[in-house]
Amino acid sequence: MKFILDDKNKEKHRYDKFANIISDSKFTNLICEGSKLISKPISSPYVFYESTQKKIIKKNFKVLEIGCGVGTHTFVALTKSSDVVATDISNNSLLVLKKRFKNFKNLTTKVVDMENISFNNETFDVVISAGSLSYGDNQIVAKEINRVLKPNGYFICVDSFNHNPIYKFNRWIHFKRGRRSLSTIRNMPNKQLIEYYKNIFKSVKVKYFGAVSFVTPLLSVFISEKKIKNFIDLFDHVINVQKSAFKFVMIAKKTERKNGKFF
Repeated sequence: MKFILDDKNKEKHRYDKFANIISDSKFTNLICEGSKLISKPISSPYVFYESTQKKIIKKNFKVLEIGCGVGTHTFVALTKSSDVVATDISNNSLLVLKKRFKNFKNLTTKVVDMENISFNNETFDVVISAGSLSYGDNQIVAKEINRVLKPNGYFICVDSFNHNPIYKFNRWIHFKRGRRSLSTIRNMPNKQLIEYYKNIFKSVKVKYFGAVSFVTPLLSVFISEKKIKNFIDLFDHVINVQKSAFKFVMIAKKTERKNGKFF
């Protein structure tokens, strides 16, 4: 549909513009784990995302990052694996990423649309994604990720969850202010998408975070960021956070090939 293509071009332009703004900023000197660049009260899903990569990625692995942007969450893969391919639809973002990680010889960048991942079948041991799933058609992206993964390969992602009405309303406000396209609102991950990944990958684990992250601005007036983080994490631990989560981390394992088929 034309509006989807228009939205994709809008997002590309928006991220190209953002990359140009920060290309000569202090950000290019921040060579660290992405969770350290996230506000502490909402950093827990990113910490878990990184710790999962550290457990799964091995030194000889080939890793693909989709929707990498300017490389906010690329660092862990670069330090854990021997070969990282960072991809995004925004070439300007990739230029910033290459500038940040110029000393890493195991990094390759490529302009790639996640709906059409231009690599051969069964190329990568791990595919990672941080906040990028809503920038493509959910089912097409899932199939492409599965296609380029080797048997027993992993897809690891952290992303927003689109069920809590407070967060949904906030995203709609961002859309009305021109900070999001309509397609990204419609493609925001939800329960149905996670079930779809379970049907494709069979082995899927999901952890949910941030049921009350929306209270952060209010609490920050009274208590420290560390205490807010502890409160949010405790709340997630004692309730069924799934239905009201702000973020989730998914670990999907591609099943092993048997008799020419996956099972």
